[in-house]
Amino acid sequence: MDKHEVKTLKEILEKEEEYDQAARKIQRFWRKYIDLQVFKYYKDLVVFHNEGDPAIIMKFINPNEAKLIDPASGIHIKFRLAGHQFPPTIHYKIYTHRPVQDICANAPRDYTKPSYKMKPAQIKNNREKNFPVETFEGWYQRFENNGWRPVSNKHLVQMNLDYYYGIEKNSKPVVFYHSKLLRKKDIELRKKQKKIEWMKKLYMKGMLKPSGDDDETNQMIEKATKNFLQAYNMNGIENIADWEVDELVNWTNTLNYDDYYKDWKTIGTTAHSEKLIVEEKRLKERMRFEDEHNESVGINSINKNSLTLEVSDSNISRSGQSEDY
Repeated sequence: MDKHEVKTLKEILEKEEEYDQAARKIQRFWRKYIDLQVFKYYKDLVVFHNEGDPAIIMKFINPNEAKLIDPASGIHIKFRLAGHQFPPTIHYKIYTHRPVQDICANAPRDYTKPSYKMKPAQIKNNREKNFPVETFEGWYQRFENNGWRPVSNKHLVQMNLDYYYGIEKNSKPVVFYHSKLLRKKDIELRKKQKKIEWMKKLYMKGMLKPSGDDDETNQMIEKATKNFLQAYNMNGIENIADWEVDELVNWTNTLNYDDYYKDWKTIGTTAHSEKLIVEEKRLKERMRFEDEHNESVGINSINKNSLTLEVSDSNISRSGQSEDY
């Protein structure tokens, strides 16, 4: 084998390697295109805001539970894309926007304990007795069994029923406070934490940029943002005031968090179960108002016609009298 043949063989191998690389690029691009189209198809199924009757939608998803949805229950359903593998599956969760009263939360203590029993008169009036310190052990704990469920029944067969009903061990524990005031504070704290996490994610991706044109001011804002996130990572959310979060969000030219949160809360959400009745009531009131308006217009036109007739008759009689004279 001479040098010319070796050189030719080397060129052939290099060209084959180039062809293989080009083929791999085309295949990766094609798979990416197919995956994007599949994701876009599923995304278009859940991109709607407060639309659709939840009772009718539930008839196709879960007919047994569809019978429980009526206008008085105040139900709306949310849809999201989820799953452990691609393509994603559509999951739904049933919500109520009516006030829910948890009876057990009004008296959460374990009243079978001796410390909660009524003290005898000899102990209450004669001498003091040190009872055990009150703790939250044995108190009522609220568990939410309303989790995200897949729309298709074939996914139900492949998974555990505990996961289907949202009792998975890996799910995030939600602390339930028996005081309504503490529950409101907890909701505000979680909203604040979500806002900071959202801002932190944008900062890490380089999307959180100052809105001003002054370089010195922009450097100060960027430094303040960096120190703010470091303090959040080290000390937690308790040492951060609400105004600090709002000021940093206002100083940037990124998306408005309130608009983003509102869009996320309403996307993939059906209309309220009482929407049809409310719209029907409004339509009836509008029709009644139009009928009353038309009747009033008709009465006014009749009065005007009668008035013109009376005026014309009086003119005729006056003209007749003048001729007699």
